[in-house]
Amino acid sequence: MSDYPHKRGAQRTKVEVPVVLENGNGVTRDISTTGIYLKTTQVFEPGELVKLTLALEYAVPDGPMQFTCVGRVVRVEKLDEGYGIATTIDDMNTLH
Repeated sequence: MSDYPHKRGAQRTKVEVPVVLENGNGVTRDISTTGIYLKTTQVFEPGELVKLTLALEYAVPDGPMQFTCVGRVVRVEKLDEGYGIATTIDDMNTLH
């Protein structure tokens, strides 16, 4: 078993949130203040820059809220249907 979880700088929270990628879609498995793990059919390579938008439909009473994040792919895992992608969060903007 990998010692990767011990390298994390922040606690991850399991949550499924739709993700819009530049060339496809996905869904998160877990999120922390420093990274996101998502499932997608889009292929990424470790070290690749990734831009993604998280859509939070019920985050605020006024309606949906979106976060646009930019980070780097840390790890890619082949899943039964697509890929698991672990990314850093290097920059984040909030959109309403």
